[in-house]
Amino acid sequence: MTDRHGELHELLHRAGLEKAGQGEVSDTWPVRAAWRPVIAASTEPTLAVPDDRPDLVAELNRQWHRLAVEHGVIDGDGEFLISVADQGCTGWTRVRLAEQWDLAGLLGPRAGQPEFVAMSPDGESLLGVTCEEYEVWFVAVVPFTGWLDSSARERAVERQGEREAGWDIVLRWKTASARLRGAWREGLARNPAASPAVLRRLLDVGPEERLSSGLNRRKLPDDRPDPVHKTAVLDPEAPTELVERFSRDADWGIRHSALGDERLSVASVIRLLDDPHWFVRETAAADPRLPTRVVATLLNDPTTAKSAATNPAIPETVMHHLLDR
Repeated sequence: MTDRHGELHELLHRAGLEKAGQGEVSDTWPVRAAWRPVIAASTEPTLAVPDDRPDLVAELNRQWHRLAVEHGVIDGDGEFLISVADQGCTGWTRVRLAEQWDLAGLLGPRAGQPEFVAMSPDGESLLGVTCEEYEVWFVAVVPFTGWLDSSARERAVERQGEREAGWDIVLRWKTASARLRGAWREGLARNPAASPAVLRRLLDVGPEERLSSGLNRRKLPDDRPDPVHKTAVLDPEAPTELVERFSRDADWGIRHSALGDERLSVASVIRLLDDPHWFVRETAAADPRLPTRVVATLLNDPTTAKSAATNPAIPETVMHHLLDR
């Protein structure tokens, strides 16, 4: 267990949360997806509590518990998933409330400024708490899968000229963290559309840098391949509706197979960016059908940058720009 995980578990313990089961959770929606509806600019709170109340912490705890029960975040066994902002841990912890607890007083930068999201173990109910100017917001999203579908459909729309504009956004980036730079290099080393010039640049590393592992078994290509997505791994005679149904199958392997079918809608590819299984998420991030602004967002997030950098739709000029950063 890392020090950061140890610190998180100590914080949860002080807040009155007991680990349930193994504690760590890997088979549900990624935390970053859960935060999106909570912090989006268009979000409207389910409940807003003024932050000048003399009994602020107690009131926030009362309201959190009421909403968590009302919206089914706490399951029949008293368990739920939680992720606390700015803890350096990107996963969920499965917990239950102890006899004495204080989430609003401890799960934030200071008492009365909570910043965390909680989700039901089945992944269908979400309750986020975040601080806005003069208020603490509670944001409930039920069902969460419905919100993911709606968000994916909105993000799938790419109007004329937006593809070029999306790459222009990336080309305007001036700097990047060491973590982002390393993720881009690793992703570009595996990008099937990376030109010989890009791959040669990846071979040029400083004395304190390491060669990208993706180059170990890679040969320099003679030509840059066209960024064409792989063809169906499903029966080509099967109806499109079946492909979409497979993309929602309980078996992650079947969902992954659906990604390989060119008939799968862009909205479904985007939805699978938030799939519970990491391999499905990584494959979706490399899909050249993704709108440019979506790829740009993925490239700018350290948790998705490596997978996004393998996307063959990234123009060579943008690849060089990422290496320049």
